[in-house]
Amino acid sequence: MLTQLLNGSVPSVAQAQGAVAFSRLGDGKPHNKTAAGTAGAPLEVLFCQAGSLEVEAPGRRAQTKKGTVLLFSAVPGTWSVCADAEFRGAVLTLERTKLSAFGREFGGFVLNEDSACRLEASGGCALLQVCPWEVSVFASLEALPAEEQADYLKLKTAEMFYLLGREALHLCAPAACAYYDSHQREAVRQAHDDMLARLNEPITIAQLADRHHLSQTLLKTCFRQVYGRSIHAFLREQRLRKAAQLLETTGLPVLQVAADVGYGSVSQFGQAFRRQYGVSPAQYRRING
Repeated sequence: MLTQLLNGSVPSVAQAQGAVAFSRLGDGKPHNKTAAGTAGAPLEVLFCQAGSLEVEAPGRRAQTKKGTVLLFSAVPGTWSVCADAEFRGAVLTLERTKLSAFGREFGGFVLNEDSACRLEASGGCALLQVCPWEVSVFASLEALPAEEQADYLKLKTAEMFYLLGREALHLCAPAACAYYDSHQREAVRQAHDDMLARLNEPITIAQLADRHHLSQTLLKTCFRQVYGRSIHAFLREQRLRKAAQLLETTGLPVLQVAADVGYGSVSQFGQAFRRQYGVSPAQYRRING
């Protein structure tokens, strides 16, 4: 499901080497999509290399960030998948009935369906508990050439299932989350798009809530659940990203750039920009313009 929703294609496990298919995810664009899960869905193992991605179904949610591993199986229900523009990762798709063949092929491990059953019992999504094994995998992954990363992750995925089966690694239960109906979530998505279209204007949560017929509390909590960050953090991130684009592609004065992304004070803009990018707007333009 992850590859289908984020890349627009379905990985063919049957045509992949052995029992596993490898795909890269992340196209520099944010995604927020939904799909229905099915019984017997394949296992997907996501290695998040940058940004964040969230999977959610009613009553359960798991969110990845850089350096974390998500195990996912789209059990029956309506799933939403939300990835930010910085998200980048690799996913391995496995048929659960072929875990034994996969283990023999990559590392000679004896694997069974216990991990798949535990994942289903946890609601279809779980993060690997942070551990030295996980840290080591990502450090080695980033050091390898791109053409060698697929085989490396297949080997480490076989090892992961082996260690999970022997309780040397552990899964975190998915976070419980409040349920919002489709109308509420759609109103929050419209508020999200509204903010993107009006980055040059002063925007308050009260105004957004009133415009989209939501209470301020529901807007804030549902927005954080859908997009994985607060409204204020999202606005700041998007304004500064647009500012960086303007500095790179136009000759507008910094004062005008600040105004075009909703900052009334150029000093406040400069401080926020430096916190985000590590340099002043003028320095950023000299480096990237």
